[in-house]
Amino acid sequence: MTNLPVTAQELKAAIEAGKSEAFEAYQKGEIVDGCTCGFAWLNVYDADYKTIRSNGKLGKLLEEVGFDFDKDYPRIRKLWNPSKLPIQSVNGLEKGAHIVLKHVKPLLDELGLVCTVGSRLD
Repeated sequence: MTNLPVTAQELKAAIEAGKSEAFEAYQKGEIVDGCTCGFAWLNVYDADYKTIRSNGKLGKLLEEVGFDFDKDYPRIRKLWNPSKLPIQSVNGLEKGAHIVLKHVKPLLDELGLVCTVGSRLD
């Protein structure tokens, strides 16, 4: 089996860069807390919608950086509140998730994965 083109360190660094950018936007007032409460997360799945096995290299990589299995949709991995913003507003959390997505998407593309933002109201 070949090595993956992306390391856990690279993915963690991309997530951290996204978190930092989202927090800067929050401090500047570009992301606000004050709308409807909710949650946001990143969905990651195989481009061919194949199951990402936990005991495979890709599954272990995703688990190492924080992506967990979705119990309802086993082919999807989720990273809850990727921006880690200290707010409850679904709109703000979605914006933060999109910022993190911007940073991790190139790396996930290299791995043949699709990444989208998900959210729901509380």
